[in-house]
Amino acid sequence: MLAPAALFAQTPDLGGLGRIEQSLRNLQVPVEISADEMGYSREQDALTARGHIRLRQGPLSLEADEAILDRASGRMTVSGGISARDGDDTLTADAMELDLNARTGVLTHGRLFLPKDHYHVTGERIERLADQRYRLERATITTCDWDEIRRERPTWQVRARRMTIEPEQYLTARDVVFAVHDVPVLYLPYLVWPVKTERQTGLLQPHLAYSHSEGLKIRQPLFITLGPSQDMTLTLDERTKRGTGGVLEYRYRLSRRSSGEVTADVFHDRVPGEGRVKGTLRRRLSTAQIVDFNERLQLRVWGQYVSDDTLLRDLTSTTSERTRRTIESNLFLTYHDAYQAMTLLTRYTRELLQPVDTAVQLLPALDYRLTSARAWSAPLFVSVQASAVNFWRRTDFSTQRVDLFPIVLWRQDAPHELGVAGLGVANAARREWRRGGPEGGALVHAVEPAVLYTYVGERRAENLPRFDEVDEIAERSLVTATLTNRLIARAGGNDLELVWVRLTQSYRLARRPDAVSGVIPPAWSALRGEATLRTGTALTLDADVFYDHDGRGRRFTTVDTDVRVNGGRYWDLAVGHRSTREATDDRPLPQRGDLLDPLSLGGVMTGSRAAIDYYIAEARAYLPRGFTLAHKTYYNQRTGKYTEIDYGLEYRAQCWSLTLTYTDFPEKSNELSFLLTLIGATSVDSKAASKLFEKPVP
Repeated sequence: MLAPAALFAQTPDLGGLGRIEQSLRNLQVPVEISADEMGYSREQDALTARGHIRLRQGPLSLEADEAILDRASGRMTVSGGISARDGDDTLTADAMELDLNARTGVLTHGRLFLPKDHYHVTGERIERLADQRYRLERATITTCDWDEIRRERPTWQVRARRMTIEPEQYLTARDVVFAVHDVPVLYLPYLVWPVKTERQTGLLQPHLAYSHSEGLKIRQPLFITLGPSQDMTLTLDERTKRGTGGVLEYRYRLSRRSSGEVTADVFHDRVPGEGRVKGTLRRRLSTAQIVDFNERLQLRVWGQYVSDDTLLRDLTSTTSERTRRTIESNLFLTYHDAYQAMTLLTRYTRELLQPVDTAVQLLPALDYRLTSARAWSAPLFVSVQASAVNFWRRTDFSTQRVDLFPIVLWRQDAPHELGVAGLGVANAARREWRRGGPEGGALVHAVEPAVLYTYVGERRAENLPRFDEVDEIAERSLVTATLTNRLIARAGGNDLELVWVRLTQSYRLARRPDAVSGVIPPAWSALRGEATLRTGTALTLDADVFYDHDGRGRRFTTVDTDVRVNGGRYWDLAVGHRSTREATDDRPLPQRGDLLDPLSLGGVMTGSRAAIDYYIAEARAYLPRGFTLAHKTYYNQRTGKYTEIDYGLEYRAQCWSLTLTYTDFPEKSNELSFLLTLIGATSVDSKAASKLFEKPVP
């Protein structure tokens, strides 16, 4: 179960002994010593202290029964009930010898506790040598707590007959035994482990799982350092019933904000009898900028290539990867200053579920934006958005489009919280109820109605192609009304929005037929309702529904709901529902707003679109003694079948944990995975268990 190099994922810091010596030598910090009896021998030039010795110097404190300091040689001998504390680090020993001049020392039957990594280190003899090396005999290391008085033994520990630690170099040990409850489980005659603070080449923890169709799955990564700003990982991917492959991950960092990563995954699939190649090029940084040439110019690139359309469905285990319809490759080159912004975009999309690739590519697209500029001293503001796009398709098709959006805004303050934006008006009414005086908090109810008029002129050509959201903007003369209700709890200077509800509906003043299907939509759009309910961390409800009240069939056309119930430290439950009825030319499907007007409901979806109706349910039960049960289900209501069912059991102790997961794929083989973690030492990891036990964020 455990690879030799997987031991000691972190290295204990044994510098406590050295800090004690250094502290005693540091005369600039005053030393306070007290004892029941203290004496000085002029002949031997030695200081002697006996009985309840207490030594304090800054953060260092030491207690013992007897101490003798030879001033000439600088040797100090301490014995009897030794306990020392340096900050949070603690040390106990039967005897201690320090050479303050040579800065060496020896602990007899010593025990160190290092809370930074929760390490317990023991040794019959712990010696600090002159070259700052540490040598331990009959040593043990663990992160488990135990009580020696009660004759307890740690749950797990690593024992070695002899161990040497060279700071910033290596830890070497002979006759290494990994023991569980004092029972030997694994023996290694020799162990070498890098203890440098810098990254080091070496084996990482293996990933283990078992699948009915793929057999035992082993992923063993090897980390390789290539310098201070680049490294790589080579991973063996062995599936005993399917084939063998490998993964190459190369990472580099140009600066603090510029970095990149290249991943190449090659797998020889014995089932179809052909090799499969998957490559990913990602350049990533935390600020969402990839390469910063300067403060104004940035480059961002990511992309993916697969050798065949079924690779993700056949070789990946996560539902989100197996059900992907497309993969994309993108390049962004962005320039911006205080007045304008420009973006050059190239996007290549590959369809994975279509027999013929009909995806439209952007090769390239140029976007320009002029920020809002005030015209003289009047409350008149002008801005411009423009774009030029070259659309290309594999089926011998290419065309270009230029868009220009000049925007004029008249901004004028109005009384009674009245705001004017284009041809829209909005207002707000609020009422506040105070509870228990000025400091007792308040409950605020706000009602916010709004009306917006939108006009889009007729197209000059009836059969213009539709490639993206700009082309989807239909002709319209539309009035949209919204009514928003908010219920806010105020207490202690914090606001919690308990309830948020918005109703939206549009009315078509001009009913024009759809440019593609010729369908004339009804005058009134579907009624959209959005709601959010929060009761602290106990209950969360999110809903977004469309109700079509057209005479041809009153029904909910789209339902998106999520409910989360948090039972505190005992359990939590979440249920999500996604439902959309089919779309046809005879019964178009109401749509959300578009690029021009996100709130309007004037658009409809025509053409044949299959209905979807599925549920996602997940639950966790936190049992006594560190056990957790987890379950997650994907259920397709239309087919009456489950697409994925996950079961999990996790046990967490003070210094180790074990996670078992079983995933049932009705359309694929089932898979059993486990995650074994020895806190502070090693882990055998499985990605399948990574999210099943994640507690939802309130």
